[in-house]
Amino acid sequence: MSEISDLIEKMYGYYYTPQTISNMSKLASEDVLAFKERKLESNYSVIFMDATHIPIKRRTVLKEAVHNSD
Repeated sequence: MSEISDLIEKMYGYYYTPQTISNMSKLASEDVLAFKERKLESNYSVIFMDATHIPIKRRTVLKEAVHNSD
């Protein structure tokens, strides 16, 4: 948490204690979990999901989309 606090201070000029960063992270985690566990209405026929593009070496190195279902 102290690294995050230092990074925010360097990037934005605001100082937050590591405990404050921890508290904000817990609140954000609760919101993310509630969003992930929400019930979807039955009228959704397609759900688009985002992916992380990372370099993967096969014959050459290309960035490929990696989908995470968690």
